[in-house]
Amino acid sequence: MINSIIWHLISLITLYPIDPLYLNNLIDGSDLIVEAEITQDSIYETKDNIYAEAILLIKKVVKGQTNNESIKIKYYPLLFCPEGPTFIVGKDVIAFIKENDGKAKIYGLSYGTKYFATQDLRNQYTQRISEYLKLNEDQIDSLKIVNWLLDNLEYETTSRETTSIISNSLSNQEHLNQGNSKNSLEYNKNAYPITRLWTNEHKSIIREKIMTNELDSRRYSWKLLCHLYTQHDSKFEKLLIEKIPEYLDKENYYAILGILKVLEFKEQNLTQLQQQIIEIAPKRENYQKLKSSIIEFNKLLVK
Repeated sequence: MINSIIWHLISLITLYPIDPLYLNNLIDGSDLIVEAEITQDSIYETKDNIYAEAILLIKKVVKGQTNNESIKIKYYPLLFCPEGPTFIVGKDVIAFIKENDGKAKIYGLSYGTKYFATQDLRNQYTQRISEYLKLNEDQIDSLKIVNWLLDNLEYETTSRETTSIISNSLSNQEHLNQGNSKNSLEYNKNAYPITRLWTNEHKSIIREKIMTNELDSRRYSWKLLCHLYTQHDSKFEKLLIEKIPEYLDKENYYAILGILKVLEFKEQNLTQLQQQIIEIAPKRENYQKLKSSIIEFNKLLVK
């Protein structure tokens, strides 16, 4: 028992968070993807270690092949940062599995076990996996993957993750454009470079969905909203202006400056802009914050 505790403490020191693994990463990295019922989850202790074994009763094979009715997964329940996979006896899980020397383990640790409240949602998720697998039957087509990712915005099981991919993709793009190393902590190598590959038509579709509230603009960073903006798009310009009071309250002046820059505001536009936001945030103190941001923005223009 003492050795097991020591091993666990060492693992806390040596382990390090991994970048998020998104659905396309999990599909690509897995040999076998199954929908299964968890029938057993047992913990074992040896002289040097603590490990667990889960038994999965296979209901459907989504990727790969197996002749087995069930599969045994060995894992380490004491892993922390990143955490290991989760197994809940009696629940159905979608498991992403990597096979090595005849032994199965979960690919992606905690990212590799997915739970959904209903069978309909599990069916929806596995259908998105099947659609992705069809893309790679001949050869990888990056534009098809972009289309698949944007289609994922339509589905409850994948929309939030896709929003994260889009935002991270833009951050990666900006980060690398500035000449920073791919090894930087700010670089998420797993986010598909969707904002580098998408077309103006793709951006137009996203803008329209945001404007019609099919997509929640609060899920998107100000950088991405600015990236989606095109000149003379008065409706989307109004949306950006409506975001300013929110950033004022949070004192997020980087966001305000970013919006002002993309809208090409000058100090003489301050009165006009104040009138536009007066119904959104009728707080006099916000105007001074806004004026300060305008002044800082003009300093950036001078530079």
